[in-house]
Amino acid sequence: MYEFPPQTWYMQGWWPMLWHCALLVAGLWLMSRHASKKRIPLPYDAGKIAVVAAMTTSLFLGPLGSEPWETHRPAPAIFFLVIWVAAAVATIRSWYLLTQKDSDIQVWLSLGIVVIAPLFVFMCLLPPYFIPTAREEARRTQCKGHLKQIGLALHNYHDVYSMFPLHRAGNPAYSWRVATLPFFDESELFDNDNFGEEWNQGSNITVAKTKLFFYECPSVPTASQGDVYPRTDYFAVTGEETAWPDSGASQLSDFSDGSSNTLLVVEACGTEIPWCEPRDLELTNETLGINLPGPEPNSSSGVISSYHREVANVLFADGAVRSLSERTEPAVLKAMLTRSGDDDPGEF
Repeated sequence: MYEFPPQTWYMQGWWPMLWHCALLVAGLWLMSRHASKKRIPLPYDAGKIAVVAAMTTSLFLGPLGSEPWETHRPAPAIFFLVIWVAAAVATIRSWYLLTQKDSDIQVWLSLGIVVIAPLFVFMCLLPPYFIPTAREEARRTQCKGHLKQIGLALHNYHDVYSMFPLHRAGNPAYSWRVATLPFFDESELFDNDNFGEEWNQGSNITVAKTKLFFYECPSVPTASQGDVYPRTDYFAVTGEETAWPDSGASQLSDFSDGSSNTLLVVEACGTEIPWCEPRDLELTNETLGINLPGPEPNSSSGVISSYHREVANVLFADGAVRSLSERTEPAVLKAMLTRSGDDDPGEF
């Protein structure tokens, strides 16, 4: 089983940053030990500066992503240009100072140009690269916005038809995500769907390959997104006691536990399913959990899974969107997923 979300901090987190910093400090220490007074410059002097410049470049090749599983974002090219220009200036300056009298301190100061100048540019131009928490907070807020949009579409559907859509309807079957397209201002895409064909056949292929941003969580890494058909990260949890029974469509009046206590749509980023496919998640005792390990990388066997740190976003039947802790007890999750089980999830 593979942990979800993948915890690869030792490969892409602080470890490489600390490693490069240690090597950089060691290189600077060696240069200070070998800085000498008046003598003939050697290629070794230029080599020392080149090594430090290379280490500085490597240090900032991959500023940390907002999450440990994210691919590193390289710094702009101007940053590396400044590093190597500073290295060239330091080399020329050092060679000149080595031919002067009592140049020990001056040589050492010139070597510092290689690090000081790039760091100054870095602090001035790249603060967004070291504000990962703010970026993830923005993405989590955007994810909540998508769920609110889905909730509004489902409630508008309920207002028109006096019930929520079936999670799987028709023969051939189509998804509730297709049935609600007109309520996302996607009536043209809905009209292009041929309900007489399978979701991934004939003219429906064009519909299935249409990317819909409101069905995707922005925190999902690009590497784990579908290649052929755009995925969805928001699902119905099906079962006779849930908001999506197999026996027929549910109405708000069926939610005897209260619409504010019953989940309608959940975030499940560990389940890679195309948005157009009529398939959702089934409620079982084995799947009750948030961010449960999965059989494959970037997969989770739980009904709820998310790339947000330690939480997952969910939509309640009353239209409210909340973040649930991944440590939420299975019994509490089951109470929230059933619409008429006479069970109160309590505080969460």
